[in-house]
Amino acid sequence: MSSDEWQSAGRAWSPWRFLLACVGLAVLASALGLIAIWLFYSAVLGRWNLPSVVFAVVYPVTYTVFFTGFSFLAARKRPPVLTFAPDRIELAAARCDGVVVPYDAVTRIRMRAWWPITMLDVFVSASEGARIVPVDRAGRRAPCKRLRGELRFRMPLAGLNEPAIRAGLSHHTFGGGAWRSEDVTVRIASDG
Repeated sequence: MSSDEWQSAGRAWSPWRFLLACVGLAVLASALGLIAIWLFYSAVLGRWNLPSVVFAVVYPVTYTVFFTGFSFLAARKRPPVLTFAPDRIELAAARCDGVVVPYDAVTRIRMRAWWPITMLDVFVSASEGARIVPVDRAGRRAPCKRLRGELRFRMPLAGLNEPAIRAGLSHHTFGGGAWRSEDVTVRIASDG
């Protein structure tokens, strides 16, 4: 993968990919909701009580349509952005403000789970936290969590080209998800 392809791999937000991920998530959530409703009413009535066929069809379809529609409308105003510049990563989840993280501040990076809920986690040492630049997109604050002396920035990759991002990340990481910036690679090569 060339550096130009790598830099543009995460930029292309596809509304169709986002809709497909939302539909997959909504169908899963509606099926779990239907099972929860069935178990709740069975417990309340004291006997196994199956929901009617009409409810078992109407509820998942209605939930899927409304969840997908409202998620898409909200994300369309501020879609997710993931850009790999020569010296930094710019990431912003849908409907959230973004952050710019310099490559040499990244300690490790990983992708968790599989479609439709693939998450990108970027870890930065807490001592390097002052180097992170927030980007105001008139949304919620960028999701950040402090864990064991590290800051974790998490971003769902729904709507982005996940295979291209995986390929690019494997190019820039050591085994186990430890991040390798070009500066570190040059320093390691010059020390040996």
